[in-house]
Amino acid sequence: MARLLGLGNALLDIITPLESDGLLGELGLEKGSKQYIAIDTLGRALEAVADLQPLRAVGGSAANIVRGVSRLGLGAGFVGKVGRDEAGRMIRDEMIGLRISPMLHDSVAKTGFSLAFISPDGTRTFATFLGAAATLNANDLNANNFLGYDILHIEGYIVQNRSFLSKVLALARESRLMVSLDLSNADIVDRNREFLHRIIPQNVDILFTNSESARAFTGKSEKHALFELSSGGRTAVIRMGHHGAMGRRGEESLHVPCFKASVVDGTGASDLFASGCLYGILNEWPLAKSLELGNYVAHEVIQSLGTHLSDERWAGIRARVSQMVG
Repeated sequence: MARLLGLGNALLDIITPLESDGLLGELGLEKGSKQYIAIDTLGRALEAVADLQPLRAVGGSAANIVRGVSRLGLGAGFVGKVGRDEAGRMIRDEMIGLRISPMLHDSVAKTGFSLAFISPDGTRTFATFLGAAATLNANDLNANNFLGYDILHIEGYIVQNRSFLSKVLALARESRLMVSLDLSNADIVDRNREFLHRIIPQNVDILFTNSESARAFTGKSEKHALFELSSGGRTAVIRMGHHGAMGRRGEESLHVPCFKASVVDGTGASDLFASGCLYGILNEWPLAKSLELGNYVAHEVIQSLGTHLSDERWAGIRARVSQMVG
């Protein structure tokens, strides 16, 4: 059985439906924005939502992807950093419960949080406190972390720590792992474009982007960007929301439409899409089937609140997988 190791920010998601937007103003959060917050704002936010029955679950892009791959039936592990606190213990325990091998280093800093506020009109406002997650560094890793895995998936936020990412890629090469990188944030791509153009050609086997980050990296529209992103035989995938996804591997280039669904919450859809794609790629499926599964898993998660699907939905997804390979 193939095994995937994820590396990224270990966060605890707190998803809170709001009766009004008043709390956003009290916390100094602009409605519909995505921003980082300090520890004092985090404390006030957690206190304010305590009685609103928020949904709590392990979060972070790479952690979401690892969870999806594990629920699909592959072996999975995760490398990150948490605080010595209740939130850190929750993350560790939940991963173990999902049969994910947690390599969670301890930090004196507080565990990171990702807060999502859902306004009455459906608008999502995100506030992230990185905390311990931001302290993950090169000294926390060695080649032993990668033993027993076939592929390393790195979330795009790690790109901001260039020396750390360079160390990670060197260890992955030493361990002969395939490397998957998700460039999901166009602003990060834009600020690190030259660095990414240096490291990707020799180090990345599978590259995920969306329309905005593909343009930020190449300066081109999706169709033309896809050829550059897949240069050197790399597998490249561009997520295009309700327009589906494009992919290219070798001489195979294609577009796969999305599945129609009523959207409840789009949080984590891109991550669960990547889970489905990576499952197919690791099982040596044709690229078209890998993208189809990615779209199917994404269409399931957008029909639920948060990034965690029920056991019944996962059973349905696995039944779909059986049909696809049957």
